[in-house]
Amino acid sequence: MAATARNGMTEFRRSVQDQLPVALEKVNLSCALNKMCTIMAQSGCAQIQLEESLAVRTLSQDEEDCVYRTVQEGITNAIRHGHATRVQVRCHIEDGVLEVSVRDNGIGCKSVTPGFGLQHMQERMLMLGGTFWYENSDGFCIRAEIPLRKTPGSEKRKQEETV
Repeated sequence: MAATARNGMTEFRRSVQDQLPVALEKVNLSCALNKMCTIMAQSGCAQIQLEESLAVRTLSQDEEDCVYRTVQEGITNAIRHGHATRVQVRCHIEDGVLEVSVRDNGIGCKSVTPGFGLQHMQERMLMLGGTFWYENSDGFCIRAEIPLRKTPGSEKRKQEETV
């Protein structure tokens, strides 16, 4: 019975994770990340600093979803498991690669046993041809890189940005 219950919970979590975040239905990724970080910081659990340069870039829906979920899970883990008081989130694009990191000042952990959250983040990154790893020193840090695909109109926007 316990194994059946665990399998049921795993399937339930997967179906929830597969749904599009409501935050991304109405605004772009940059706005959604800013709003999420503000709300989580206002909860009083931790100071959250977001550095991002995504407002001028249009990503595909699956790229946006992956970044949003990774940041969300990273902050949640930092507060819940790491007892962090400060979390730094960075999302930048360099040479066609989206780099995402979530670093905290929490307690870290002696040994990391990847649970549902870390495994799911890694799976999402791999599905997009990206990489995912974590560091466990002076707190905890997750890092991801996603090679961006061209989205409709991205070449036109790129030319307009350089003019």
